[in-house]
Amino acid sequence: MYRTWAGIRARQLLAALRELLPVDLYGFIPDHEATELWYSVQLEVELCCQSQVPLLGLSTDIRQCFNRLPREPLLLLAKHVGFPSYILRPWQNFLGSTERRFLIRGQVGEGIRSSAGFAEGCPLSPVAMVLADWAFHVYMAAFAAPARALSFVDNLSCMAHTPARLVHAYGVLSCFTDMLGLPLDADKTFVWATAPRDRAALQCLGHPVVDAVRELGGIMSFGPRVRNSALKDRCNALCPLWSALRRSRAPGHIKLLALPVKFWARALHGVAGCPLAEAEIAQLRASATAALRIRPGGSAPNYD
Repeated sequence: MYRTWAGIRARQLLAALRELLPVDLYGFIPDHEATELWYSVQLEVELCCQSQVPLLGLSTDIRQCFNRLPREPLLLLAKHVGFPSYILRPWQNFLGSTERRFLIRGQVGEGIRSSAGFAEGCPLSPVAMVLADWAFHVYMAAFAAPARALSFVDNLSCMAHTPARLVHAYGVLSCFTDMLGLPLDADKTFVWATAPRDRAALQCLGHPVVDAVRELGGIMSFGPRVRNSALKDRCNALCPLWSALRRSRAPGHIKLLALPVKFWARALHGVAGCPLAEAEIAQLRASATAALRIRPGGSAPNYD
């Protein structure tokens, strides 16, 4: 009953908030997706490279975000932006009565309540995440302008045109997450720059300085050279699957159905924002026809 009610209310709230939220906040918003974030970054990189304007950026993640989101400030923010009481009261009651139990040495412990965390699976939890991201954008606009902030759920990013501004933006971002008690994941934090001298300057932050990376499903390059090694590695990683497809006793038409949903989806994930040589595509086709045993003499896999 609660899940059905919460699902309806969550859709209504997200639809109502859509026109109020910053343009660079993409997570959980209707008609928005992660692709837009890395497209925005890649377009900005391309424009700056063409105009020879330096651009720098950073990206980080929040560890165990839904388990750590503080309830009181986010519910106060929900009230401040106009959430009706007939939504806030049941939501608060549900969160206040929720208990966690831990399995220790095969024994289930006593129920423990907390003041932080929104249950994963509750339809209203994404709304809480959107409020946290909204607060992040407002905070960055107030204290780190003119750096540009972007977010997708627990992924937070910034871009700036000088090392000093980016370092300042990172400090403001860290202050915001510390204020809400949200720890950043050091293993998923990196910085980048389009100019070599700026990359050298960013070493002081202590995070990896990258020129290409896989992020939110996209293959991203941070400079005039397009790097697609991660995408090529995905294509090469299909070798065991081709062998399994060749040994499979399933009918041919079933094997054909597996190509788009299993093979192409795995190999070409993120290809929309990263060019791949025609030779790589031809190799994938050749591997597919060989595994399906549909290569009669004189045929070629390079069909359109």
